[in-house]
Amino acid sequence: MLEWVYESMMSPWDFDKYTLPDREDPNLNPDAFKSFDYLAKENGFLWEKHMVTTEDGYILELWRIPGKKGEAATNDKIPIFL
Repeated sequence: MLEWVYESMMSPWDFDKYTLPDREDPNLNPDAFKSFDYLAKENGFLWEKHMVTTEDGYILELWRIPGKKGEAATNDKIPIFL
């Protein structure tokens, strides 16, 4: 099984502490290596991708899922940030 270790003060040179998952591992979820847009499309969801640059220069990729294909648009859905 894959275990990721989080260290709050990790430097960019600490990548050797992590092991990449084996794509052939039968215990690994088959969706683990799929991109968000591929998973959304595969499961029938519409999606929008937005690039946002913060005041301090970080570039964020935001995704919006307005619903499933063929679903009527509504305004009663709440946003969720992950």
